[in-house]
Amino acid sequence: MTTFDIIILRKLILGVIDELPNGKSWRFIPADYVFPNPDNPFVPPLPDKITVPNTYNFGGASHEFLGIKIGDVNFFG
Repeated sequence: MTTFDIIILRKLILGVIDELPNGKSWRFIPADYVFPNPDNPFVPPLPDKITVPNTYNFGGASHEFLGIKIGDVNFFG
């Protein structure tokens, strides 16, 4: 992970940008997701959403996720 990656992720989290540039190089999945077949982790498709209640006070629930860097095997992308 580079400084540029951190800057882009921060912009995404803060709502400055709506999507990651240059296609999908990162995937985010719920931290409690269990891969049905660890030998083939992309089948079925990974969940890519965490639903947050649209209420003023939802009890302070936290939502944890894992970031997975994809498509970059030489650390220069």
